[in-house]
Amino acid sequence: MREMKDSGIEWIGDIPDTWTIKRMLYCLDSVVDYRGKTPEKVDEGILLVTAKNIKDGKIDYEISREYVREELYDEIMHRGKLKIGDVLFTTEAPLGEVANVDSTDFALAQRVIKFRADDTKLDNYYLKYCLMAPNTQQFLQMLSSGSTAAGIKASKLPLIKIPLPDIDIQRKIVSFLNDVCLNIDKTASDIQHQIELLQEYKQSVITEAVTKGLDKNVAMKDSGIEWIGDIPHTWNVYRLKYIVKSSLQYGANESGLEYTDELPRYVRITDIDNNGRLKDTDKQSLDLHTAKPYLLDSNDILLARSGATVGKAFLYHESDGPCAFAGYLIRAKCKTELLSKLVYYYTMSYSYNDWKNSIFSQATIPNIGADKYSNLRIPISPNEKEQRKIIDYLDQKCAEIDAVLTDKQKQLDTLTEYKKSLIYEYVTGKKEVPADA
Repeated sequence: MREMKDSGIEWIGDIPDTWTIKRMLYCLDSVVDYRGKTPEKVDEGILLVTAKNIKDGKIDYEISREYVREELYDEIMHRGKLKIGDVLFTTEAPLGEVANVDSTDFALAQRVIKFRADDTKLDNYYLKYCLMAPNTQQFLQMLSSGSTAAGIKASKLPLIKIPLPDIDIQRKIVSFLNDVCLNIDKTASDIQHQIELLQEYKQSVITEAVTKGLDKNVAMKDSGIEWIGDIPHTWNVYRLKYIVKSSLQYGANESGLEYTDELPRYVRITDIDNNGRLKDTDKQSLDLHTAKPYLLDSNDILLARSGATVGKAFLYHESDGPCAFAGYLIRAKCKTELLSKLVYYYTMSYSYNDWKNSIFSQATIPNIGADKYSNLRIPISPNEKEQRKIIDYLDQKCAEIDAVLTDKQKQLDTLTEYKKSLIYEYVTGKKEVPADA
């Protein structure tokens, strides 16, 4: 058992008594802060690695492929050539993502800083793990005043203190963590794939039910709409504006207040997650007088009209508590509870996705206003009993799938936390690399 000592740094804790604490500044060969280049609207050229490409300790080139013109190569490279192993760090949202350079066939975009360690003192890959460690990430939040949107000035980063063992020990830690993290990442990737397959299956189940019904033997007819296809011969296709009680309504153009249970929650476009639910974080309220025209009633549907969540839908229930909605959302009040639920399920179908994509293909900026939503065409059975059967079937089926999805997500979250804790324990010396590793 190694002797430990107090590092003197709250977020690091105890370290082995042979280790030291150093500021990154004294262990770096160079720091280059890239600021000038942003992606251009070109289909090829110099590939830019942006903050979006750096995730989970790696560079993922497929998340975003953006370029600048080849003519800018000399200007970009003048600012510091890349070298295999260099550490890349994102200074704004997503803040604190870090990865080692694994290719030199790209340049860096804005908000990405390159570190290069002095390899007599600090291993580049060990530095990456130090920056990935949750204790360091917490300190980064302090540097950015607790806001990932605030970002961090490049000049502050070399002041970060890191635990520093002998260079040979650093490399042993790197070798061990590489192997362990590879296995964790493989397991996580398998679970993520299972999640994606389940999500696809759920979407297929919904699409089949809301466009074909539940009776596999019923006669079909052409809906006349490409993204809907054939529908049961007794069904009709309705535009949304004909199945709502009143015209679609835009939300309040007001700034939110600090959240309190005593006022209605102010639902903004960013509050709706990818599963059509309200997030529990970053809540805001709206004063009662301003909120009154925008208070939601049970089974109201909110439709996102722009931004990253454009096209997402939210079905309001009284159990969500009093809520008012913001201006980048549109309210649809369907004539019956059954219609509300059918429309909501339709917004989770492949047919709805194809409709959205047809809208986006006609615009440079993804946006769906009330005029376009009003003309959204939806296949519906005129028989209320059949409507109820479809909803009951989807309620049960989706609940079963969601339960499995929740379990898979918990597994993924557990692996993520396990990986973080391992990195922390080894880069602070609380655990020692096994002799046979």
